[in-house]
Amino acid sequence: MSHTPVSTIKYYLREGLLEPGAKRNATTSVYDESHVERLVLIHTLRQVVGLPIERVREVVEVVRAGDPVTLMGAVQAAALGLPSTTDADGSAENGSRVTAAQVVDAMGWSPGADDAAAALDRELRVISGWGIRSDLETVLVYARAADAVARYELGLPEGVTGGDRAPSPDRLATFVARGVYADSRLMLGMLALAQGSRAIERGDGAEPVHDGPTPPGRIRPESSVVPGPSSPERRLRDERP
Repeated sequence: MSHTPVSTIKYYLREGLLEPGAKRNATTSVYDESHVERLVLIHTLRQVVGLPIERVREVVEVVRAGDPVTLMGAVQAAALGLPSTTDADGSAENGSRVTAAQVVDAMGWSPGADDAAAALDRELRVISGWGIRSDLETVLVYARAADAVARYELGLPEGVTGGDRAPSPDRLATFVARGVYADSRLMLGMLALAQGSRAIERGDGAEPVHDGPTPPGRIRPESSVVPGPSSPERRLRDERP
């Protein structure tokens, strides 16, 4: 069902990543849908995300525990290449002027995603050490963009949830791993495209149009609406000498 070679399945059994099947006889074991879901998860973590077997084992242990919040945090950290919770101190001291707790409070988010908060604290501390501006106003520009993506994605597709049933821990972990890994690549590519487009716009002498939060230190124009091709504003601007 999973198209996984028998030798690979035996390796995962030896590594403790896969539970043994039900013994049919001395040489045959029976595996069910839960084993298939675990194999799909391991394949995603190994072949898609590119995790070493030790990190896969950490994720599998969290999946076995079954707590959805802890599961999501561990899988997110693994998919983004962040330190595991066993390696992280989670503090936001030593120079970071903004903490994850401040972001959560300013955005009105529910507290409790401790792994993700600890990961954000580490990133803020690193960025601050580089001398990059990381005051709360700046950080919230990125928080709002992330919030919009999170709101869009949190309706799990039917194929993930299995209809009206809640997804199993393995299925949820696979969905989170694929989503976070794909999101990070998509957002980086989208940011590069947006920055390139805005840079070209500035190089052409066009006046930048701000349709989002005003960047720190910038004055927001009176209107953030882009004039249509036949609007009086666009015609007036095009007819200027």
